[in-house]
Amino acid sequence: HFAVGVAPGDGVFTTWSYRAGPGRAEAFLLNPQPLTARIAHEWGVVAEVVPNGKALSRARELGELYLKAPEVTRRNTRVHFIQPLKERIVREVGYGLSLEGASSADLVKSKK
Repeated sequence: HFAVGVAPGDGVFTTWSYRAGPGRAEAFLLNPQPLTARIAHEWGVVAEVVPNGKALSRARELGELYLKAPEVTRRNTRVHFIQPLKERIVREVGYGLSLEGASSADLVKSKK
């Protein structure tokens, strides 16, 4: 977004700041660099790092564990876990999209 002249208001900052913290999200979005799995783990963006080539087997293992719980438990756990992020998205993204739209319009106008 920012690198091409557009304010990142579509929820990317909201999501990154929820996972990594606002300072890291700002730095990353203003100057994006490739993120290693280790750094993503340190920042809290991912829960664990697995050896190369083992992600699918680990995902299946976690899926099998998850599916052992009753359906209502699975559904309600997911709802509970994502509720804080959903609240932030509802609160922040509408305004962010207006900022992104304004910067996009200005970018298009300036290229004429």
